[in-house]
Amino acid sequence: MLGTFTTATPSKAAVLKISDFNFNDVDGNSLASVTITTLPTTGTLTFDGSAVKLAGVTYSAADIAAGKLVFTAGATAGAYTFGYTVSDGALSSLPSTATIYITSGTSTGAK
Repeated sequence: MLGTFTTATPSKAAVLKISDFNFNDVDGNSLASVTITTLPTTGTLTFDGSAVKLAGVTYSAADIAAGKLVFTAGATAGAYTFGYTVSDGALSSLPSTATIYITSGTSTGAK
């Protein structure tokens, strides 16, 4: 499982998309859910407007597609990370690390 590379602007929210989680199922199944395994040490993950405070919580692919999972960094540029696994509803992946690069630019999206 590869890490995620998203570019965002300091202090602005980056809405996470299904494609940010690098899901690839050998059986052709769709992504069913994402479980946050480690929280970011800097920055904030929110789900539907509330801070994600516990690791181990699972979010459905439908909720992620609806834009409910969001990362917001502080005012400092740099690399921010959190851990996750993905599932097709039957099996889960090995843990992976999402890396969100905060730049001084204005673009937001997966790289």
